[in-house]
Amino acid sequence: MSYTITQAQMNGIVLDGDRVEATVDGGIVDLGYSANIDCEVIIPEDCDWVSIAPETRGLEARNLSLLILANDAFEARETVVTLSGEGIDREITIAQEAKRLDVAITEYEVSTEASTIEVAVDANIDYDVVIAEGCDWISVANVEGNPSNSLLLLAVAENETIYERSAEVVLKHGDR
Repeated sequence: MSYTITQAQMNGIVLDGDRVEATVDGGIVDLGYSANIDCEVIIPEDCDWVSIAPETRGLEARNLSLLILANDAFEARETVVTLSGEGIDREITIAQEAKRLDVAITEYEVSTEASTIEVAVDANIDYDVVIAEGCDWISVANVEGNPSNSLLLLAVAENETIYERSAEVVLKHGDR
């Protein structure tokens, strides 16, 4: 004689990960998960930069797509989205990088001879180079690389005067 024993399963939601990183440009991020219950997505009411992306039809692979708006600030941001169903809550942190525009070296000293200054720029946004008004002895020679890892080349003309000179060069994005 044999007996069959069947044990009930626990309800569950299993996330593929508990954190998603979004680029400064925003876009669609996919959150993979497995569940044996119906789930709802809870986005905090004070979070206006994350929403549920328009649905697409497909297999029951359970993938949640969130639409992330572009981050127009120079500060990173985070929120916690909750996947909830039948008393089970799973939290996913959504983090978005900030706009970045930075240089490692902020002062350069050069001799009186004509030269080229190489400025390493770390950025994830487009930028303009603004040379101080009235400064005719510094010019942009070239920008090499991509916006996130570029080398700005500034041509400095020979100083044929007996006076020291200095000028400010600003990397600018929009009105900042």
